[in-house]
Amino acid sequence: IQDALQRMGRSPDTPLTPELAREVALRDGVKAVLEGEVGAAGTGYIFSATLRAADGGATLASFRRTARSEDHILEAIDQLSRDIRGKAGESLRSIRDGGTFQQVTTRSFVALEKYTEAETLFERGREADALPYLEEAVALDPEFAMAWRKLAVALGNLQMDEERQREAAEEAYRLRTRLTPLERYLTEAYYHTTVSGDTDAGIHAYRSALRIDERNTAALNNLGLQFMRTGRFSEAIEVLAAAIELPAPGAVAHNNYVLARLYQGEIDEAQETLERYRVLYPDDSRIVEVAAVTHALARNPVLAEQVVREGLATMESGTAREERLHRMQYLLAIQQGRILDARAGLRQIVGDHGPVEAVTAIIMLAWLESRWLEGVDAGVGILEEALTEVPSPEHPVWAIYHEWAARLHLLRGSPAEAGAWLDRWTLEVPDEALPHDAQRLRALLTLWADSMEHRPDEVADAFLHRSRESDCIRCVDDLLPFVLEQAGRLEGARDQWNDLARRRLPNLDATVVLIPSALHESGRLSEALGDHDAAQEAWGALLEMWSGAGPEMEPVIAGMRARVDDGE
Repeated sequence: IQDALQRMGRSPDTPLTPELAREVALRDGVKAVLEGEVGAAGTGYIFSATLRAADGGATLASFRRTARSEDHILEAIDQLSRDIRGKAGESLRSIRDGGTFQQVTTRSFVALEKYTEAETLFERGREADALPYLEEAVALDPEFAMAWRKLAVALGNLQMDEERQREAAEEAYRLRTRLTPLERYLTEAYYHTTVSGDTDAGIHAYRSALRIDERNTAALNNLGLQFMRTGRFSEAIEVLAAAIELPAPGAVAHNNYVLARLYQGEIDEAQETLERYRVLYPDDSRIVEVAAVTHALARNPVLAEQVVREGLATMESGTAREERLHRMQYLLAIQQGRILDARAGLRQIVGDHGPVEAVTAIIMLAWLESRWLEGVDAGVGILEEALTEVPSPEHPVWAIYHEWAARLHLLRGSPAEAGAWLDRWTLEVPDEALPHDAQRLRALLTLWADSMEHRPDEVADAFLHRSRESDCIRCVDDLLPFVLEQAGRLEGARDQWNDLARRRLPNLDATVVLIPSALHESGRLSEALGDHDAAQEAWGALLEMWSGAGPEMEPVIAGMRARVDDGE
């Protein structure tokens, strides 16, 4: 009772009126309250009791006993107690179970109802449907910190309005002193991991929450997510495994557990959990994305594409998730060798949204041209055209397109052209205006452009060192094989391509499209190293994946098939 009163913003010693008692009961999932009264009757006493439903206050049963004098008080109370025990069970069975409300701090019971409905939708993976309930909850109680926190979570998961997400997280953090210790730790942890960027503080706060409640789903799930972001995948799997074994773990925990397995390259385990996830939360739209990338990593793009098509058939149009699924559809076409189909689809996305909004599609188009079609100059040309519609260098997209132009030139082995793009980027956007990770990436690209010709081992060692740092979760893995090959470390480059063919990068898009490139390059380098069996294995896997490839890939396919046939 004291805990409930504290969550209601009341003193723990507040006397319970009948109305207040019913709200406490509702908040804690209690079906009924018992009200008692003592009245005088001459020299005796009348003891009465009423059992009322917590929800609505309807009378379920009434009881009455009389004591003729003070000497009969205990006898009357004992009889009254037996009457209540005998009738209460039957009365309570007539009450429909109204469910349990979330135990969070808010003065407004109506706001709590909205929040509880939102949490129920969240557990089923219906975050978009939960959003209006959270908006109503904070409107009803502007000091409802946990609703502000959950609103920030919803906006982040749906990739909607980063500014609003940040504001909601900051508002929850500002109100944290009103919360219970468990709620405060959850709020502080979310703030540190999404706003302040202090991952260690976030992990510490989630661990503190789990010391209070070791079965708290939010703390387990989010701690696992932070372990994933810092490359501690085995710890993430352990924590998320505990989360999905809870009675009502929620769809998010299952989603993150599958991703943690994929990060480790444990595709069979990921697929096993995916099937359980699909049965428990069939309405969760995230299943489509995670299932597609799981099948893609298992080198079954046909099944992945089928999953995406089925998902699009039921997906609400105009949503960010629908747009991502369309993009995934075209990326899966790349994986299957239907390069022109992918190009047409990505161009459609750019035409519908423009190069400022459709950043990922532009980058994929530029990479596609560079890797499989017209070459690096055509890919960079796509970036140059997109830049004509970027308002100014202060816009973040401006830096992204310069970074990728430099990348494409470096991958081809054209350091002078890459250096020109890096110089413009540095001139317009100095280091102090960049996030720390972007500064480090630009420094690595600049080192590559300036030093590969004369100090290749220094460049390779710098990239390898960066790849092993805790804040770089596969952040340069797509560049490493190129750097290692240009430094003459062919075996290391081949190993990197093999790794990219089976493990998930932080970016789903890059994961899918790199698989065929990884297999092709692994075959090429294996042949250069004299490992013909490994070359045949890589090319054979790619030929199987490209069984339905478009005619544009026939020259590549013919070359691989000839080498495989020669080996046989």
